[in-house]
Amino acid sequence: MIIIQDSVFSQPWFIVLIVLASIAFVVGSVFLGFFIARNRMRHQVKDLETQYNNIHDTFSSDCSNMIKRIEVISSHNDSYVQIFNSMQDRFGTLLNNNDKSCFCSVDSLKKLIRDKDYRSLPSIIESTRKSMAEFKKEADILNGDLQSILKQEEECRSESIALKEKFRNLKNYYETNKTALLSLEGSFNKLFDHIMNLFAKFESLLEEANYPEANAVLPEIEKLLDACS
Repeated sequence: MIIIQDSVFSQPWFIVLIVLASIAFVVGSVFLGFFIARNRMRHQVKDLETQYNNIHDTFSSDCSNMIKRIEVISSHNDSYVQIFNSMQDRFGTLLNNNDKSCFCSVDSLKKLIRDKDYRSLPSIIESTRKSMAEFKKEADILNGDLQSILKQEEECRSESIALKEKFRNLKNYYETNKTALLSLEGSFNKLFDHIMNLFAKFESLLEEANYPEANAVLPEIEKLLDACS
């Protein structure tokens, strides 16, 4: 048996077969490596596109809405004019520089994928990843600054929500028992009108970013509601 095996291994055709098999294995490994690498790059580009869309949507929606709110406040309160201008400038800079740069980079990566030009992808993917991280960092900072500016307003509104719900419940109770409370109709109507005027005053002060005076209205409303409970 050993003699037969030795004779087979020494045959030229067997040696050629081994060489061909080795070449096929190497070529297959190379092609498989190319396939895996390209597939990984396609996934990386898709991930970058998703990341950009998430950052852009949050930035363009949340930050834009908060800046519009500050703009409204600045039309009633001059002390917010400079704040609005500063936030608007920062938003514009991020939009025209960071946002635009990341969008163009992702668009270029997608075009290279479509054109099957994979040689340039690694370096552009890496630079886009860095640009994206910087964009997210700056967008998060701006978002945080805007939230800090509007924090007092949010706190005021939060405190008023419970009182508005309490007021609705009181009116519903009155409507349900209107017949029994008919003799007090005039008093209730005056009370409701007064409370609604106080809420309107609260909203007006809030629009002007006059938070101390707006907060001072809420205890007055609460006192009236508690008296009717």
